[in-house]
Amino acid sequence: MLATGCAHAFVLAPNLRQIWLLGFIPAKAHAARVRRSGRDRQNKGSQALVDEKDLLLREVDEEVRRERLLQWWKRYGGWVIGLVVLAVTATAAWQYWHWRTERLLDADSARFETARRELQAEKVTPAEAAKRWQALSQKFSSDTYRSLASIKAAAALSRAGEFEAAEKAWSALAKQAPDEKLRYHARLSEANAALARGANDRARAILEPMAVPENPFYYAVLELLGGVALAGGERDEARARWQAIADDPAAPPALRNRVGELIALLDEETARESTTAKAGKPAEKETASKAEKGS
Repeated sequence: MLATGCAHAFVLAPNLRQIWLLGFIPAKAHAARVRRSGRDRQNKGSQALVDEKDLLLREVDEEVRRERLLQWWKRYGGWVIGLVVLAVTATAAWQYWHWRTERLLDADSARFETARRELQAEKVTPAEAAKRWQALSQKFSSDTYRSLASIKAAAALSRAGEFEAAEKAWSALAKQAPDEKLRYHARLSEANAALARGANDRARAILEPMAVPENPFYYAVLELLGGVALAGGERDEARARWQAIADDPAAPPALRNRVGELIALLDEETARESTTAKAGKPAEKETASKAEKGS
């Protein structure tokens, strides 16, 4: 049966449709299609082979790396474990030290504040306050609060007029100071105590090495050196020390104003003495003349 249909329609039988269509496809096109189909099958086969090779290489590479890692671990694994344990131990020790330091600082702070309030409430004398602070300074666990208590004790000795004892206290604090600023402050206070008890040479010996711009208390040292010079009767040196501060724009404004007032007072005193001296010379001459006439 070739076809079915009526007078107005023609339908090719299903079993002959493909043959009929191939009859209208050029031979060259058909051959090309066949070749492409073969190449596609070949490419798919080649790709599958490549994928299998890559998979095999990856498995071999992973096995080699695993073997190397095992060898490395056998050689250095003990060291690694030791380092890890050491790191964990060090971290735990540091955390404990930090925690303990915080607790000690809290305890020292509370003890210091309690002592300050008690001394203030009891209104003790400076000498008694110095004794209490000296005793309390030995009970603190931190350098910070030991230094603070020592400062309180030395300052109380100065207020009590015990300048020699205060000088020794400041000297001891300067030797034990945990930082440079506190050491400079203690040395400056030591010189001040020496000046207060009349030991000008001692005060100058302390201050001269500190008169360097790197010193955070440089301008305070210059001011006190002026006081040492004035105490020794060297007014010109005192004025020069203070004038250097007044002319320095880097000096603190409050300090510049203060030394300006000191310079003004010094100049006023010098002018007064000069006027008194000039007024005294004619009187001396008149007295001498009367004495000669009487003789």
